[in-house]
Amino acid sequence: ERQERQMAHGVEPNRDVFMGYGSLVYALVGVHIIAFLTWVVLLVWTPPKKAQEHKE
Repeated sequence: ERQERQMAHGVEPNRDVFMGYGSLVYALVGVHIIAFLTWVVLLVWTPPKKAQEHKE
């Protein structure tokens, strides 16, 4: 039982750290996805006006 607990303790900290980094990674990825989507939306909505300005 003690050996199993030691193995569990050896694995748990790594899992906690991995989960911590995982949540940070998911948060960063989410922010980047949102920023990318907003950038795409801006590109989709703004080009007509910019194109007219460049033509003029």
